Amino acid sequence: CVYLFITDPASLQVYSRDHKRFIRVVPEPDSFTINIGDMMQVWSNDRYQSPIHRVLANKKKQRFTVPYFLNPSYSSQIQSKARVPGAGESLYTPFTWGEFRQRRFAGDFSDEGSEVQISDWKIKRSNL
Repeated sequence: CVYLFITDPASLQVYSRDHKRFIRVVPEPDSFTINIGDMMQVWSNDRYQSPIHRVLANKKKQRFTVPYFLNPSYSSQIQSKARVPGAGESLYTPFTWGEFRQRRFAGDFSDEGSEVQISDWKIKRSNL
């Protein structure tokens, strides 16, 4: 999860799958915005989705944002929780946070291949 204290101008945008476009996140006074990350998506077995998001620059007004990243330990086993109501079978192969970070970091600085996403751990099931 990422906890954000957002100030004006409202530069954070999240992608709405329903509207198929980015929507501005309007900051509420004296509040925090919590960005549910990839690990919450796995733990909840896709009940909660890690949002596609971006931050836009503003040439006219300075922005101040303080992100705080809350991550598990590198040895933490990441897997869907069986106690999620209605979750059914796990949608993801278990992995460690360290494995995820190592692969994501390598993909961030690679000139070849593709960026590592949480979907890389999603179990592919056939409809047979």
